[in-house]
Amino acid sequence: MMESKVKLVIFGESYWIKGEEPEERLREVASLVSSALSEVEKSYPYLDMKEKLLMLALNLAHNLVKIRFDLDGLRRKVEECLTEEQI
Repeated sequence: MMESKVKLVIFGESYWIKGEEPEERLREVASLVSSALSEVEKSYPYLDMKEKLLMLALNLAHNLVKIRFDLDGLRRKVEECLTEEQI
């Protein structure tokens, strides 16, 4: 896969990011981070930037854990359906 180098704007700041993902995906990630940080800013305007970034990390980690839990549940259901089909 070819490496992409993309200039992204996250929360009003420009960054050059290199990665093996397609440019569109890198832009989507940057948009997600910027949007999530804006939400943290609205919810916790009294926190300093370090605390806001911690809240952002906690929120994103929480979402990741939930998605993994949901994915595991779906995998179990698929395995059950496949097992029932084989009977």
